[in-house]
Amino acid sequence: MTGIERRILIFFSHLLSFNLKYGVVENPLSFGDILNRFCALLIILILSTQLACHKAKPVAVVPADPQVENLKGLIARAHYEEAANQAKTIASQVAHGQDVSEILYLESYALMFGEKDYGGARAALKQLLDFFPQSPHAIEAQQWIADCHYWDSNYDRALREYRKLEGAGKDAQAYAFYQEANCLLLKDKVGDALTTYRNLIEKYPGSPLADSAQLMVANTYLKLDDRALAKTELQKFMSMTKNPALLHSAQKALDQLEEAKSSPKGPGENH
Repeated sequence: MTGIERRILIFFSHLLSFNLKYGVVENPLSFGDILNRFCALLIILILSTQLACHKAKPVAVVPADPQVENLKGLIARAHYEEAANQAKTIASQVAHGQDVSEILYLESYALMFGEKDYGGARAALKQLLDFFPQSPHAIEAQQWIADCHYWDSNYDRALREYRKLEGAGKDAQAYAFYQEANCLLLKDKVGDALTTYRNLIEKYPGSPLADSAQLMVANTYLKLDDRALAKTELQKFMSMTKNPALLHSAQKALDQLEEAKSSPKGPGENH
């Protein structure tokens, strides 16, 4: 399983707890199907935009370094534990002041995506930032520190770390806003989450993450059983996205909302 696939599973397992907390009643004739459609849309959109914590092959700063190449080879063969142990040993044996940012980067990569050792990964990433703040991996290291807290369900710490990315450039800021909104949603701060999603949409119109944020707004209203607002926000999403496949799927979800609106409620259901 890749890093982004693992991320999607974690995120949607957390959203499930959000659904349960708000007591959403799924009508098997309509509402459950609509939720499934939204989840499918979200998965397609997240995969297509490749949110920054994907499992891309690490790029070496010094490709001729045999130690770096060896670590990359271990990672490519999914020997994550061995790669992490070797990287830790190398980093501990170099002379003081020697640049081992690439080694620390590969160590954290192996720990995060291979071993799911988020605490160990954070330690390596913090060392990278503390000693090599000008490293080409510095922004990604800050992002991964935040992601590790997010995957550990420590949303308060994740929020603080994502906010440090806001001044790190357009792409990093858009990702930070999106993840901050996700954290707020998973903390049941729905109003703040919606505000943050909309801030992203307004600031980065036309970006893939703006599409994701707009769909999350619509999905959130649907999970709160506010189908009228869910429909409005879904229509906004359809006006924003340029992806034909997503437009087709969104139209199906919208059609299901219309069908649910016209379907009679079952006994005991709210009108």
